[in-house]
Amino acid sequence: MFSKIIPHLRHVMLLGTFAVVLGGCVTPLTGQFGDRSEESPKLAANLSVANSAQEAGDYRTAVRIYKNLLDANSNNMDVAEKLGTALFEIGAYHDAISTFKLVLASDHDNVSAIMGIGRSLLALHSPDQSLVYLGRARNLAPQSVTVLAAMGVANDGIGESSKAQMLYRKALEIDPDGTGVKSNLGLSLALSGDYDEAIEVLTDIAFTADSTARMRQNLSFAYGMKGDFTAAALIARTDLPEMEVQENIKYFKLIRKSGATGPKLGMLFDNENSIPADTH
Repeated sequence: MFSKIIPHLRHVMLLGTFAVVLGGCVTPLTGQFGDRSEESPKLAANLSVANSAQEAGDYRTAVRIYKNLLDANSNNMDVAEKLGTALFEIGAYHDAISTFKLVLASDHDNVSAIMGIGRSLLALHSPDQSLVYLGRARNLAPQSVTVLAAMGVANDGIGESSKAQMLYRKALEIDPDGTGVKSNLGLSLALSGDYDEAIEVLTDIAFTADSTARMRQNLSFAYGMKGDFTAAALIARTDLPEMEVQENIKYFKLIRKSGATGPKLGMLFDNENSIPADTH
């Protein structure tokens, strides 16, 4: 039920800010393969191939190579961290958590690994558990936009919309141009019934050069929740076929009739299983 809305509305909220949480983690090989001089050039070449695959979005290839590299040297936490990232990207969330915990066993304050676990727990629909790790990350990196935004996502996931919105706004004070954070803030506002501000926030990003279909459909949702079905349909048509537009409008009307907002509205989407990779 409600699966046509934006589609998977609740999960648009859940991962909207994570495009950079674990991205950009590839670092040069720093001799962590020890004295195995004859094998090191081959290992270094394989690492380069895996990094390139990761950067190109070929995560399954990256997983295969990173696993082989980690088998060759189980102490290489740089490779383990990258493996955790790739595992997350293919939806192997439990394996990703196990891998990131391996990294943390070696480096308790590795923010990327802590965030990787938090991100994976969000993907597994455990925002309350993810906050345990995200809180650790915030203690280590209090001015990190990524950490603040992730905590906002988790708080939205447990129905704490006011706290979530405070965190999004804090992130935007640091990075006013963060479109992913703005998208999550706008959706959070719409979910909590603050339709006019949601529309204002989302209109600012929905039709820019780097806007996405999801941002525009979030805006359509905000208009629909406000009861402006004409505007909701007009915006939805930018990306969706007419049949899906009309289905969305029917669902918007049904949600409005139910009177659900905030946590109650979020509960309508608890049975959705797929989560988009990002909003960028």
